[in-house]
Amino acid sequence: MRTLRLMIGTLLLLFLTGCGLLSMTPPKGLTAEQGRGWGIYTRRCAACHRVKGKGGGSASELTHIASRRDAAWLRKWIQDPKSVAPRVKMPPPNLSDSQIDDVVSYLTTLK
Repeated sequence: MRTLRLMIGTLLLLFLTGCGLLSMTPPKGLTAEQGRGWGIYTRRCAACHRVKGKGGGSASELTHIASRRDAAWLRKWIQDPKSVAPRVKMPPPNLSDSQIDDVVSYLTTLK
């Protein structure tokens, strides 16, 4: 059992390193809300999404999302992705309203 946990931990570390998730640092100049949103993004979204080349690659690139979508659209998308695009593979993230506000605040900095 210990060997299995060690193998899983090693594989997870390799995956996160390969995606660039372990080397991600928060951008400078974020407000407290945006900083919390960045933290949630890195823990809950970056395994699939990328920002400036860092993160996963199985979902949409978000580097310039705020130049294409407004905060209201982003909030709706995060709350219930299938209400916006019924065939999307993204699951609802099960975040609180305040966490969604924080993530939206961060995403609106990506212009």
